[in-house]
Amino acid sequence: MTPIDRAHLGKERIKRRLIGELDPEEWELPPKPRWMRWRTYHRLVERFERYEAALDAAALSRATKLLRRS
Repeated sequence: MTPIDRAHLGKERIKRRLIGELDPEEWELPPKPRWMRWRTYHRLVERFERYEAALDAAALSRATKLLRRS
């Protein structure tokens, strides 16, 4: 797996853990479930944001490479 694939997979795992009975298409990052501790939720949010930052960096890198070729 590439780093991009791992980032997408990590985001989906976090989303599945948080989503519960909510509509997955409605939420980028679902709200905290009632049963979850705030500390755990904040840790998952930080991890989710790190995955998003990795995906943004990879997209920027690819775009830069494509522009250099042109």
